[in-house]
Amino acid sequence: MLWNQTKASARAAIAVSLPVLFSFLVLVPFTAMLDLLNSRSPQLEVEMPAQIAALFATGTFVITFVSTFRDLRKIGQIDEAREPSFTPTTFATGIYGFTLVGSLWGIYGLKRDGEPTWLLLIPVAFLALAWYGWPRTIQCKESFVSQRSLWLRNKRISYSAIEAISIWHDGTTIVIAPGVSIEHTPYHIDPEMFRYIVSKRSGKPVLPY
Repeated sequence: MLWNQTKASARAAIAVSLPVLFSFLVLVPFTAMLDLLNSRSPQLEVEMPAQIAALFATGTFVITFVSTFRDLRKIGQIDEAREPSFTPTTFATGIYGFTLVGSLWGIYGLKRDGEPTWLLLIPVAFLALAWYGWPRTIQCKESFVSQRSLWLRNKRISYSAIEAISIWHDGTTIVIAPGVSIEHTPYHIDPEMFRYIVSKRSGKPVLPY
């Protein structure tokens, strides 16, 4: 299983990084064209665009490989668990985590340097955005499914109380019960398994919204 996960992660990383590499390589002829339009002798600058392309392509490959591999490992654990948890994808965790940490650092830096108070609104806004958008982990227990709300209150729906399981146009799966709902977003891992588990345990079909 580990070898298959490694191969799948490598294939995904190559599929994403190759277009990045080719996109940056087109900088070579464009550089010569710009030199020509600016009335300078056109020089085919190969080294700098090649270095930029290699840097971005390598970074894209590493990020995609690591995030895909971690997500596949989590999916493997879900397949073996009786009470699986559906966490945010590694990529989503990285983006929201970076935004959260960067916002806190920005607030600290502005306060330390004695900047005007209104400037704090910028990192505070990003902090609020990261807190609001961070996908909350979903737990599928044997008798209920649960997820923490925006204010960290634990929302819990027993499978017998589920009224509907709907898929939105963006891929979000919503489990609906009287007065409460739980959302599995595109930024959570393994949406197919989540729908299968909730549908099987509740006896409700998964329907488009």
